Amino acid sequence: MNKVMSLEEICGIIRPADGKIMDEVWKRWDNKCIPLRSLGWLQESLVRIAGVQGSIRPEIDRKLTFVMAADNGVVDEGVSQSDYHVTTQVVENMMHHKATIMLMSEQADSDVLVVDMGMKEKVEGVLDMSLMRGTANMAAGPAMRRETAVKAIEAGADGIENDVHLTRDGEVVVIHDERVDRTTDGTGFVKDFTYEELMKLDASYTFKEYGVQHIPTLREYMELVKDKDIITNIELKTGVFEYPGIEKKVYDMIMEYGLKDRMIISSFNHYSILRMKALDPTIKCGLLEESWLINAGAYVASTGVECYHPMYKNMTPEVVAEIKSHGLEINTWTVNEKEEIEEMFDRGVDSVIGNFPDIVNEVRKGFE
Repeated sequence: MNKVMSLEEICGIIRPADGKIMDEVWKRWDNKCIPLRSLGWLQESLVRIAGVQGSIRPEIDRKLTFVMAADNGVVDEGVSQSDYHVTTQVVENMMHHKATIMLMSEQADSDVLVVDMGMKEKVEGVLDMSLMRGTANMAAGPAMRRETAVKAIEAGADGIENDVHLTRDGEVVVIHDERVDRTTDGTGFVKDFTYEELMKLDASYTFKEYGVQHIPTLREYMELVKDKDIITNIELKTGVFEYPGIEKKVYDMIMEYGLKDRMIISSFNHYSILRMKALDPTIKCGLLEESWLINAGAYVASTGVECYHPMYKNMTPEVVAEIKSHGLEINTWTVNEKEEIEEMFDRGVDSVIGNFPDIVNEVRKGFE
């Protein structure tokens, strides 16, 4: 396992970039037969690397060419003949090592990762991180909505945890709180709104830069992830209001979309989880807990549930060992600080639920 360096250790080995070297590299760039400084951030980064290494010929031991593929929605304006069929063909060529980018990367001793960020047609072997099939005509509006782009940037997460409630007329909706007051411009309990009434609320009123957003339904979420290789943890928010029948509604939707193998159902209401298990003993579930439950592993195992979802601060080495002795999966929450994430992985938890997947991925690499 690679040693995790402290911030002080990292700062101690960093030396200032060599300004003379950087000036020399810029001169070399400016003598190339390309428009001056036309490669923008790429040129600036290479110049900076040369300055850091103190050499006009910087060496990069591990290289990755990251190709993000999406369609040209603006083709609708007649400015190009390259519609989505061309995108598909080019990406297929990449996957068969026939595209120019593959040959160039091979000469540069660089690996290549092709990612679908918005293609209309799927290509076998391409990592699918798309948030929409195809892109829109940017002459008529945004090619991709801001919130969709943000989600794409955040696509480093292995899974998504969300919370569900029932509206007065029985629609399953995704919202954390029992009340709408904190996260929308409305007031009252979710259970007292019809779906139509709930859709009139602005769920982004504290984040005006995203424009008006409605509270999503679970079905909308299912549509978003149905073709993606991502785990979903649905928390049944039945701790305050039991929402009779919510387990069956959620289960039926999971089966409708064929997502059972990528699903974990959890709740602080352990009776709610037993009701889900009664519907299907093989569906993966987790018991949520924030107290210092004695012999938690023995308790969870006795219910026939596969996972324990505790608050991370309760996960001492002794507690983790007891839970693991029963063959259970530990998915702890809400872990946002790098040191705490490292501590959880070091103690043997299986996953951490938090708000910064990029930090989690960075830490996890040290444990692989």
